[in-house]
Amino acid sequence: MDIGELASRFVSLGASCELGYVQRYLGADPLDLLRWSAVRVQDVTRAFNAGFVGLGERLEVYGGDNPHKEWTARDLEYEISLHTGRHADEVDRANIEVELKRRLAWQRERLMADLASG
Repeated sequence: MDIGELASRFVSLGASCELGYVQRYLGADPLDLLRWSAVRVQDVTRAFNAGFVGLGERLEVYGGDNPHKEWTARDLEYEISLHTGRHADEVDRANIEVELKRRLAWQRERLMADLASG
């Protein structure tokens, strides 16, 4: 097993986005829900206990005017801040919100299925 494959086996619990950068550097790009997120322990615990129900329904999208022009977002239900990986010159604020809601719903379902299967 190479180091990139090993790195892809780790899943972020959302402390910060640093694991995502390490994984990308090592050639791994898993699609984990909390990979590019920052969330406090009490909020991620509450989210796991609730099955992340409501995630992405109330989003605050901001940025786009920062030096990298990246849109960032915050889920207001669980206080999860996250990188979107999308930039203002690619997509506007309204479309990134729709895209992000869809992506978060898919990632939530995937995480819940993974947890259910052990």
